[in-house]
Amino acid sequence: MSDYLGALPDKKFFTMGEVCRFCQIKPYTLRYWEKRIGLPRPSRIPSGHRRYERKDLISLLRLKELIIDQKVTLLGARKTVLKEFKKGGKISPSVSKISATPDPSLFKALEEIRQDLRAAVRELSS
Repeated sequence: MSDYLGALPDKKFFTMGEVCRFCQIKPYTLRYWEKRIGLPRPSRIPSGHRRYERKDLISLLRLKELIIDQKVTLLGARKTVLKEFKKGGKISPSVSKISATPDPSLFKALEEIRQDLRAAVRELSS
């Protein structure tokens, strides 16, 4: 798990977008889990934006594994995560196997889209 979290930038707090990309969940799913389960518990900056810590990422990865992969109920997943963190923050081995590096074909596709958009802008500008 430390190798997986080691792929993150060396900073103390993360934005919602960064957390969603890293954990591979949608922002509305993250907000729903925060509201229904009470996990994670991000701090907020004065403007109201959420600030997540590394411990929040660990709890999110575990929640995702329980809810999506193992089909545990929301409350059951909450109980399990809280119990595990009280015992010392154990994380399932399957969570540590997730790849933190995105698929290179995604970068290729994004670059092609960028080039197409630039060509369209040039065409519309002239």
